[in-house]
Amino acid sequence: MYKKAICAYVMPEEKTPIDDETYDVLTCSAGMFPGSIVPQAFTELLRIVKPGGYLIWNIADGYEGFNDFFKSYDSIINKLIQEKKWQYVQPVKKLENMLFEDSGYVYVLKKSG
Repeated sequence: MYKKAICAYVMPEEKTPIDDETYDVLTCSAGMFPGSIVPQAFTELLRIVKPGGYLIWNIADGYEGFNDFFKSYDSIINKLIQEKKWQYVQPVKKLENMLFEDSGYVYVLKKSG
């Protein structure tokens, strides 16, 4: 049973109504997409995960061409690794049939702490 339901957009420059370091694990399926969560909002996702917590998501193949926000997807992830904000738990895994017949990638990162 859920104790609290929150409906909010995850934006790069705005805080969601979720307290800092609330969750042990954050999962996102089919949420990294234009009109949903853009990679510039990774810092907001990190804010709401506890130190040592996990961020797990998937994204469709060809994400670099979604729109201008996604052109910097890989560099944003790598910058946050270099800044020691998070680290890979396992290598990115490509799945051929992630969603129906579309291929995509699964990411598992751990927030530093």
